[in-house]
Amino acid sequence: MGWERGRLELLGQLAHRMAGSAGLYRFHALSRSAAALADIVNRLRVDAAWPPTSAPGDLARLAQAVRRTARMESQATGALPPPDSGRGRSARPTAAEDARPRDAEGRDPIPR
Repeated sequence: MGWERGRLELLGQLAHRMAGSAGLYRFHALSRSAAALADIVNRLRVDAAWPPTSAPGDLARLAQAVRRTARMESQATGALPPPDSGRGRSARPTAAEDARPRDAEGRDPIPR
């Protein structure tokens, strides 16, 4: 899949909101990681060259790194159970996954 402006803009908005919310709840590492992702996305969006010369997979790896930071920091504070606590991934999405914003086509903007 190539670059899509709409998905990139949505990812930037989500990362910006996550950075602010994480800071409010004192998830400092997550706030910094999400803010860095938002900054990178915004620089890609305003760059005169479209599409960006980097591969979309590079940005996907950054988004996944923010996700790992969120999981590690929330587990460290007790906000989430550890991954081996018996709550495996099911085919049905969790309430948080269900509530995640989608792009115009209904897709999740953050690659898994």
